[in-house]
Amino acid sequence: MPTTSPTTSPLTAPQRLPPPRTRADFSDLIPAGAEGVVLFDGYCHLCDRSVQFVLDHDRRRVFRFAPSQSPGAAPFLARCGLGSAPGTIVFVERDGWSVRSTAAIRMARQLGLPWSLATIALIVPAPLRDVAYRVIARNRLRWFGQRDTCRIPTPEETGQFL
Repeated sequence: MPTTSPTTSPLTAPQRLPPPRTRADFSDLIPAGAEGVVLFDGYCHLCDRSVQFVLDHDRRRVFRFAPSQSPGAAPFLARCGLGSAPGTIVFVERDGWSVRSTAAIRMARQLGLPWSLATIALIVPAPLRDVAYRVIARNRLRWFGQRDTCRIPTPEETGQFL
């Protein structure tokens, strides 16, 4: 699946990211029945655990997932102008996309109670919310480790991965 090994992954290189939320039309790329697509680092253990958390709590099955390094993520990343390794979680909805803490909060909104209460955090300006996010993102591979290969979905999860 990936062409970049985790030891040479550009995900560790700092990259200037766009604003927390950007409006754009993705309705042609979002699969039917999905509310959004989560693009994540397929090598990162923390990212994998986060995806597993969303899978476990997505009762309506409205999320689709793709490792950023996969062909399924390419059209989304290209339209966002992020290249193949954004270094952050990207949440793509029909009317736009978000990154960092804004992406996580907008995803939680779709999970229902109690997780949707996280939307209250949107009153805190994104630069303040993202301070902690950036510290964790910068150290995630060192603190939580990395995989040798991208996550392989289980047979039950296959329909939720692009």
